[in-house]
Amino acid sequence: METEDVLRLNARRLGTIALLVFSGGYLVILLNLTISIIILSNIRIPPNTPPHYITGFMFILIGLLLYIIFPLYASFGGSIVVSRINLKGWGGLVSSLGIIYFSATLFTTIGIFIFLGDFTKILDMLRLTPLYGITMLFIMLIIIFFIFSLLLMISALLAPSPKYSIQAGILLIIASILLLIGGSMIPGLSLISFFLNIPVHPVVPLILIGIALILRQVVLNWPISHIIAAIGGIFFATNIAYISFSTISYFSLLFSFIQLLLSTLPQGYTASSNTYIIFFFLFIVGFLLIGIAAILGITALILSIVHVAKAISSRLNKAGTSSMSIPIKELLYCPKCGSLVEPEYFYCSNCGNKLK
Repeated sequence: METEDVLRLNARRLGTIALLVFSGGYLVILLNLTISIIILSNIRIPPNTPPHYITGFMFILIGLLLYIIFPLYASFGGSIVVSRINLKGWGGLVSSLGIIYFSATLFTTIGIFIFLGDFTKILDMLRLTPLYGITMLFIMLIIIFFIFSLLLMISALLAPSPKYSIQAGILLIIASILLLIGGSMIPGLSLISFFLNIPVHPVVPLILIGIALILRQVVLNWPISHIIAAIGGIFFATNIAYISFSTISYFSLLFSFIQLLLSTLPQGYTASSNTYIIFFFLFIVGFLLIGIAAILGITALILSIVHVAKAISSRLNKAGTSSMSIPIKELLYCPKCGSLVEPEYFYCSNCGNKLK
């Protein structure tokens, strides 16, 4: 087995483990949060509640559930795809994720407008108050993020097909710029970014992946787009790791404060308070798993870049020592569906067609 094959195998294995560990951490946080809400809350619908409030709330709830499903489906589905030697099914996974994200945004947006009712009357009532500007900003943000999710879905649907790779990349870059504009309009978001001191701006990975999609079709050389996309993935995983470990640090300080506070309470409160400490501790465990998953993901992406670099070096050496050359396009495109493939692939990663 050649060095490139070993590197690629290790990258796939680490990538699979990283996605599964992320799924585990996310599930711990999700289940813990759900149990905490059930125990701490006592939600009751007041009598004579307007029907549009209830309808709007149900739409928003469905949207939030889809947002929750999105990373779980991405991590579990991604682990299955990465575990396959030919990465079969990645196109379907990307398309499905785009649809889920857009559906979540669609339900949430519809729910907000239903909940508001006749918002034109609301605007007329607030026109001479300071809340008018805030309300208009809120509506603009809803529209911006809706368009962002729509462009993201279209890009995800086009990305698996090589002949639409340029269009997918351009749409993804436009969506990233919209996200940047929308994020800059939210004062709270900039404060959160400053507080967390995120190493890389969230739109940078999306822009890099968009560039990689464009180069995938413009340049008949898959390593260039692969490396750029992998760098985008590294930036994204770096942010996830930083946020996870920062959250653990804040939670640990808060956990110590709660323990100190509980020590001052009467003895009768200790038993019930310990339950909340367990929930609090599980949040830390969940974020720790996500942080570890991010580090494993970064390592896997670095290994994939090294694998590609060695493959490039090997090709250059062969090209320099042999006068017989195989056309690049023949090596890089599946003869059945036209998808880009690596020279060492035995099966197409998009359609499963046997190549060798």
